[in-house]
Amino acid sequence: GVGGASTTLSSLMIATPVDLALDLGTGCGIQALHAARHATRVIATDISERALELARFNGALNGFTNIEFRLGSLFEPVAGERFGHVVSNPPFVITPRGTTCEPAAVPEYEYRDGGMVGDALVELVIRHTQQHLEPGGVAQFLGNWECGAENGLDRVRGWIESTQLDAWVVERERQSVELYAETWIRDGGTRPGPEFDRLYSLWLDDF
Repeated sequence: GVGGASTTLSSLMIATPVDLALDLGTGCGIQALHAARHATRVIATDISERALELARFNGALNGFTNIEFRLGSLFEPVAGERFGHVVSNPPFVITPRGTTCEPAAVPEYEYRDGGMVGDALVELVIRHTQQHLEPGGVAQFLGNWECGAENGLDRVRGWIESTQLDAWVVERERQSVELYAETWIRDGGTRPGPEFDRLYSLWLDDF
């Protein structure tokens, strides 16, 4: 469904007319639908076939015929292509990573957990966007990143400095590790009790 992060990103979408837009990790298709109002054509990608089926249905239900849906991970389905507008609300939740010998025994959800260590998926999206933007193109993302004792904006600045992009980064809020763990354990449907306590311990140990 359309969650808070999705509505935040869509409310901030810059609606400058472009020929081609990309919705990276479309999920239910909400960003693609918004982009289809100002782009001649939109490509929407996702790693989930089910998500693409739902996004395709939502596009048809809302009368959009200018959205193309492609299956694949991150930028793989659009290799070599460039866009005037890129939007993405990628799987950004920083879940316990465990170790090589002993993976963290926590549930993972395709729509929110990127399957990479920490905030590596958000970093990858930022670092690889440049090669998919037309000159003067705009990319808009919403995600989480770790900050620890350092300034959170400095961490993202380091990713951007490896590109030739100009960027405006807004730190909407900063959460303690305790609140972050509680938020996403509840998001997975686990309520207070022994299983909640077990997961909570794993999340705090990881952080």
